[in-house]
Amino acid sequence: AVVSTQSTGMGRIIRKLRNQKPHRMVRIRRAVPTQIPNVRETTTATIKRIYHERGRGAPLAELTYKIGNDVKTSTIVALEGTFVGMQIIIGNKVPVEIGNCLQLKYIPEGVTLSMVEKTPYDGGKLAKSPGTNVMVVLQNRKNNTTTVKLPSGEKLDLKGECRAFVGLISGGGNIDKPLLKAGNAYHKYKARGIHWPKVRGVAMNP
Repeated sequence: AVVSTQSTGMGRIIRKLRNQKPHRMVRIRRAVPTQIPNVRETTTATIKRIYHERGRGAPLAELTYKIGNDVKTSTIVALEGTFVGMQIIIGNKVPVEIGNCLQLKYIPEGVTLSMVEKTPYDGGKLAKSPGTNVMVVLQNRKNNTTTVKLPSGEKLDLKGECRAFVGLISGGGNIDKPLLKAGNAYHKYKARGIHWPKVRGVAMNP
């Protein structure tokens, strides 16, 4: 009789098996997407509340605004300096002030922005992490493009119709506080659904 010596892999301590354990997987369900309200006309919105969502370092701000006779709500990442009850303006030619949202072609050089759109009216894709911001470097009126400097230092050309909020994202000092003990790190990564701790492969048994 021929005895098969092929291993099934059961019991082996390998990284692939450890990462595939179902009980270590955490699925984070976002309550609502964070997007710039999709409005084409100048609109005044009010910050109804500022709250925390699991797995995020920056707080969220809930906006209420009117379109005709309907009252709409939208959620954005809270900006530094905003507060509950504050009124912000979303439109094209609006004052360049903290919290207002306008198109890039109307923003002068040197202004810090956040929640910047990559394509017009996509809701905002750039600079949404705590403490991050994008700076306007150059306005090219001939080609209708705006050059911005990303947090990584890379420069990007965007269409002038892309929108952005004036100001930077709040919560920038959340990484300055030391964790001090492993228990705090455990809860930090568990809330984000990250596999932790990660054991080095060379430290595992053969």
